[in-house]
Amino acid sequence: MSKHRKRKRAASPPKSEAPPQAPEAPAPLLKVLAWGALIINGMTALAVGITLISSTTTAFILCVLLALVTIIGGVGLIGPSALYATLLSFLGIAIGALELPDYLTQISGEVAHDLPVSEIQNCQNTTQFYFKDAVVHQKYKAYFTHIFYTQNTTTKTREKNTVNYAIAPIASQSWDINKEISAWAICSDPNINDCIKLWREDHKSAVRLIENHKEQYDQTKSAFFSRNKRAFSAKDAPYLYWTADPSSYLDSKRWMILGMFIFMNLLWFIVIPAVRFYDYARGAPSAEAHPTPSPPSG
Repeated sequence: MSKHRKRKRAASPPKSEAPPQAPEAPAPLLKVLAWGALIINGMTALAVGITLISSTTTAFILCVLLALVTIIGGVGLIGPSALYATLLSFLGIAIGALELPDYLTQISGEVAHDLPVSEIQNCQNTTQFYFKDAVVHQKYKAYFTHIFYTQNTTTKTREKNTVNYAIAPIASQSWDINKEISAWAICSDPNINDCIKLWREDHKSAVRLIENHKEQYDQTKSAFFSRNKRAFSAKDAPYLYWTADPSSYLDSKRWMILGMFIFMNLLWFIVIPAVRFYDYARGAPSAEAHPTPSPPSG
């Protein structure tokens, strides 16, 4: 019987443990700032464009949906900072859908001087009015309260919110409730009481409302007609902001919009570098400390 020699297996070298992987470094700061600014300001511009060609509601729906998609792509591109950029973009959407379209249309419209209020229907392209004989008949003003609910993320409860709107006829001094209403003076929160006080002033000038809160003012007008059954208005009677000087009103609106726009961008360009500096100070990884390794040659 043949004997089989047993071969000794060569001892295998001890397995070396894989070196610990360095924590993943965040995206470079300049890349984060550039892409975040593009997200924030791009959403603002998109909201303006959609509102001008469609409506405020359409702009909100499309921009919010796009913002959710942006979160998915943005996190892979610039990390968690994309969430903060998208959050700020909602402020940009509000500016772009609510304030900027109205302002751009108001400053680009025609200006009517010494206009009889009864002829306002012939001025569909006019956005700034200087009337010859108009007054606000605040005796007939009507109110409407818009109620909506928001989710409190801290208490996980729904909170009730209200916004008050007011409306009153603009017509000649000799107007009465049995005559046609040529236009409407409008006011809303947060400064509704101060706004209504302006109706008492003999300004005889106003700025046309374009889109912002138009649905709520339609409901306020319905409240007016429910109280004044004999009243009737001209077709497409415009909603107007009663003011001492339309040009000064639009200047104030421009600075308000510009201030909101600057504030939104400052939040981005200050907070992100501050957070990155804080992470660096406590020893968190940075893109500069952990550069992306180049693949081995050969």
